Amino acid sequence: MCSDSDGDLWETLDVGFDVLQRLVVAMWYYNDCHKEDNCAVSAVLDRDETIQLARRLKVPVEELPQKISESEVFEEYRHIVNADLADVEECFKLATDFLVDEGCHFKIIREPGKHGYCRF
Repeated sequence: MCSDSDGDLWETLDVGFDVLQRLVVAMWYYNDCHKEDNCAVSAVLDRDETIQLARRLKVPVEELPQKISESEVFEEYRHIVNADLADVEECFKLATDFLVDEGCHFKIIREPGKHGYCRF
């Protein structure tokens, strides 16, 4: 999901894997006027948690991002064309709630901008 990127401030939400094959739900914040403020917050499952989640959901590990994004918890957001920042942030919350409901343990990792952490 991506907020309307025509403005100066916008966010994206991505579900995928890092180089260690850990599942990552990442929300990126972009400020086109002050790029030094670009930052991110991510929920990261370690490799074992990622494998356990795939087993619980009965899908191959590589299909986890699609399975999560197709979850019914995102139904009302799935067809938004120009999401606003609040929509992206709510979807990040729904994604982390989904992981908690599935019994996952994950770390929240913040990647601060030059002037500190993101507003979320």
